[in-house]
Amino acid sequence: MTYTDLMAIRTVMRVRLCLKSRHDYTESMKNILLGAGITGVLLIGGYLLFNTTESKPAEKETPAPSNSRESLNVESKPVEKETPTPTNTRGSLNVSKFYDGSEGWSVSVPTGNESICTWTYAGGNGAIPYIDTTRANTATEKHVLRFDSGMDFLYDFKVTCTDDFGNEYIGKFPI
Repeated sequence: MTYTDLMAIRTVMRVRLCLKSRHDYTESMKNILLGAGITGVLLIGGYLLFNTTESKPAEKETPAPSNSRESLNVESKPVEKETPTPTNTRGSLNVSKFYDGSEGWSVSVPTGNESICTWTYAGGNGAIPYIDTTRANTATEKHVLRFDSGMDFLYDFKVTCTDDFGNEYIGKFPI
């Protein structure tokens, strides 16, 4: 082989390497643009889906007041708002009484992983209402409300529990 042949082969190899690099670069850019396009479509689609499923209150048009006598004699009536039910009421929970140095009530929520119970009780001389909140961070953890000995007869206890699925339970106390 001559020097010219070697130089020609070297030039051809460089051209092939350059074309391969350019092809790889082009493919990479195509993949990046395709990914950006898909991401954009998903973002716009999600935005549109969120805005169409979002509940918006219907706006009522109020007629423009006129200066006629009929419009002055019309009485306005207050508009009643509908109150939606916030959770699914699943049923009742049996509340247990215990004694371990102090008395108390305990309850266990059967569903969900985390739950919150709101204990309300009123009684005594002034029937002052009290509210305590207990939180269970695991499915097996019990909600416990402790009180002094004999207080269960002086107060009217109620408990409402909600799990992390939105199910609501009402406590049923022993007689």
